[in-house]
Amino acid sequence: MNTRKIFLLAFLILGSVQFSHADEYTWSATQTFLWSYGSKEFVQIGPTVEGTDIYSNGAYSLNDLGEVAGVYRGNSFVWSKEEGFADLGTNPTPDAFMTYAINNNSQVVGWGTDIENVEHSYIWTSEDGFTLIDPSKTPSQAHDINDIGQVVGHLGYQAYIWSESDGIEYIGNLGIRSYAAEINNNGQIIGSANILIGSDPYNWRVFLYDDENGIRDLGVLDGYSHSAPSGINDNGQVLGWSYEYDNASEQDVDQGFIWDEENGLQSLAAQIGTLGGIYTVGFDINNLGHIIGRSTTASGEWHPFFFSETTGLIDLTDLYGFSWVGPLNNNDQLIVYNRITGVPEPATMLLLATGLVGLAGLRKKFTRS
Repeated sequence: MNTRKIFLLAFLILGSVQFSHADEYTWSATQTFLWSYGSKEFVQIGPTVEGTDIYSNGAYSLNDLGEVAGVYRGNSFVWSKEEGFADLGTNPTPDAFMTYAINNNSQVVGWGTDIENVEHSYIWTSEDGFTLIDPSKTPSQAHDINDIGQVVGHLGYQAYIWSESDGIEYIGNLGIRSYAAEINNNGQIIGSANILIGSDPYNWRVFLYDDENGIRDLGVLDGYSHSAPSGINDNGQVLGWSYEYDNASEQDVDQGFIWDEENGLQSLAAQIGTLGGIYTVGFDINNLGHIIGRSTTASGEWHPFFFSETTGLIDLTDLYGFSWVGPLNNNDQLIVYNRITGVPEPATMLLLATGLVGLAGLRKKFTRS
């Protein structure tokens, strides 16, 4: 399984700037580490501190070799413990871009925006560098690549699968729009699609696609209207969450689910428990069935967790101080984040603030679509 980005991780990865009315301004940013659950080894991903400057990394994807792909100070990178940072070079789309997934052959996919503000999917290999998957003027994004080299994403408002031999093929929808998020090594694809209920077209569902069954609506948990995907392993186990907007708190209420062919859609909290609260949402699941995500405590705080049948649900904030967790690979390595604070130089404040503005725009765009 090649693991990657989770949409809801993006807003944390580049850090933030916080201001106080004390003697001086303070910053709060995110240190990024590769952490092995078995050995408990920490390896910092890239240079976080240079002199008095603080940098944070958009580490979106992790493969089984321990290679991390993402964006660092405006450049796409691949990082490993052995080789450190490798800048992937000049992207064919000169404006903003995202590097979103890496497979076990070190092939990277993502998307970039050209000077006319049109998004284009790309694939990067060490032999050929960046290659546009679709050079047309129809907006597209590539979200994942499996070890066979199959790429999934969306072109226009429709989910696609791409391979070098077959080119782009649309996989269908549930009535309106569809967006492919991940593909496993058996060619099973998960994503989001909206359906029409009465006159309301904004009902989002997780779908599962394979060549035998086509595109299927995996449904929602009882009491919820919408669902979104977060991960799939090579055994066909799907993670995601159902959500409903709460008018009182003015935010979504999320409850995670796990799906498989035999048992269908089940509440993740009911299957693996919580950290003392009500909600458990899974971010990623590997081929061992191990899960990372976040869960509420008895006081209502969200804490990241690691789960296996042997260990049960482990609170990674209480034990290790992690503020967030990212992708998980098949060797139980995962990307973890720690918050740190200090006094920024002006250039650092500008860098971090710029990162936040960019991510805010990205989140708004995804919400609108």
